[in-house]
Amino acid sequence: MEIQTDTQNERRETRRFPVKGGAVVNFKKKSFFMLSKNEYIQIGPVSDISFRGMSIHYFSNKNKFDESLGLTIMTKSGKIILDDLLFETVYDIEIGVLPDGKEVRKKAVRFIDVSGYQAAWLACMIHNLSSRQAELGNPSVDERPEVLKEIF
Repeated sequence: MEIQTDTQNERRETRRFPVKGGAVVNFKKKSFFMLSKNEYIQIGPVSDISFRGMSIHYFSNKNKFDESLGLTIMTKSGKIILDDLLFETVYDIEIGVLPDGKEVRKKAVRFIDVSGYQAAWLACMIHNLSSRQAELGNPSVDERPEVLKEIF
């Protein structure tokens, strides 16, 4: 696996689309009891996304990324958009330090073993992002799936 940085001239196979406020990445903390609800640990906001991966901003000392766990993408209100996305890290760089010493980092991940259901929701998210950026107008909010209206 080649580690890349933002400063390298990167040629992606698929275009990434910026996600402006609304989608956050979480780890699922599985419950010990079968009837209990799963808990989610918020990592940080999605910066951009493509069919092959995404980048995430997060605080380094707040949460550690565990690649054995899948990622969950949620709206800020807690509605699940995509669940159990398996991933591998492409790069992880420091982009700043806060006055209290916390590092702000940017991590790029590549999705692996995406199911058909996950691919369909991913395509829906990306379609909404790309159609927002089209010059010929935006789809009306009523045409978007309910869970995506908060993000786009």
